[in-house]
Amino acid sequence: MDRESEILSKLDQLIDMQHATQGDIRELKGQMSIMLMWLQSMDQRFSALMAPVNPPRKPAA
Repeated sequence: MDRESEILSKLDQLIDMQHATQGDIRELKGQMSIMLMWLQSMDQRFSALMAPVNPPRKPAA
């Protein structure tokens, strides 16, 4: 294998790795988006459950 072929082969490998990494990043973004929605939902539920326990404070007169 001559030098040019070796360089092109390594370049192809790098491009493939970059595409795989981009796919992984897209997947992680999707998972993080789902986790954020779940967390916001849990926050709303927790706030609703705690509302009777922690009534709003009256402003100081």
